[in-house]
Amino acid sequence: MVCVDKTGGENLYNIVRYAIEKKECRRATLARHFETEYDPAWCEN
Repeated sequence: MVCVDKTGGENLYNIVRYAIEKKECRRATLARHFETEYDPAWCEN
């Protein structure tokens, strides 16, 4: 089960946060998660 250990629970909440986030571009969220750089122009749509 996902919520049995602390890491699983944190990962679950991170997925939910990603799914419901409306203020930040998803590309920016993914870039931060994977610790990569992104161009803010990617989020202008």
